[in-house]
Amino acid sequence: MAPGGRVGRKRRQCEHGAEWTAAAEGRRQREHDVFTAPETQQALHELLVREGRAITEHVQRFAATLTPQELAWLPPDKGWSIAQVFEHMCIVHDSYLERIEEFLEGESLPQREGGKDAPWSPRFAGAFLVRALTSPRKVPAPRKYRVGPRIRAHVIAAFLERQKRLDDALARAEPLEWRACRLGSPMASVIRLNLGDAFPGRRGARTAPFGAGGTAAGRDGDSGDE
Repeated sequence: MAPGGRVGRKRRQCEHGAEWTAAAEGRRQREHDVFTAPETQQALHELLVREGRAITEHVQRFAATLTPQELAWLPPDKGWSIAQVFEHMCIVHDSYLERIEEFLEGESLPQREGGKDAPWSPRFAGAFLVRALTSPRKVPAPRKYRVGPRIRAHVIAAFLERQKRLDDALARAEPLEWRACRLGSPMASVIRLNLGDAFPGRRGARTAPFGAGGTAAGRDGDSGDE
């Protein structure tokens, strides 16, 4: 073994260990933020803005290092490729954005009285959705959100564009009283969400679709993302 080889390998292991420790701590903090439901609309708004910024920066940073081969690589355990995970998230985002943007185009929307902060709490379906999305346990992806081998071109850029649209919708929605804004769930129109429930749909992207080693996060038919 070359002099210093063992030391160099040990140093790299320590560096990777530090990276994983920092990532785990970040995940724990995000899970704490999610499970400790904000009690006011402003607190929820700030949480969603913060999450959106973190997701966008994370994706931009790691996607910049990916090769086309890494993007399309399929794990041997029948998991999704990184490109398929991004395609999945684009489809999910579209289903929420369609309803949110249509709602915001409406007239006589309920405004916060005097622009003051308002109490907020999730409806039953909204609370269930957030817990499902933030659980460390894999859950089956609904059929309408499953993806096949065909992926749109520039899928990461498409995902980031949808993140920008969600940011814009958050800014437009800020003056409204979210508890009084009702819209149907993308899964079933009979399931009613308030506007604050609908925005956490973006929490489907709470973790990058790949880890530090470039491995895909989702299994075929399962979703740790949405």
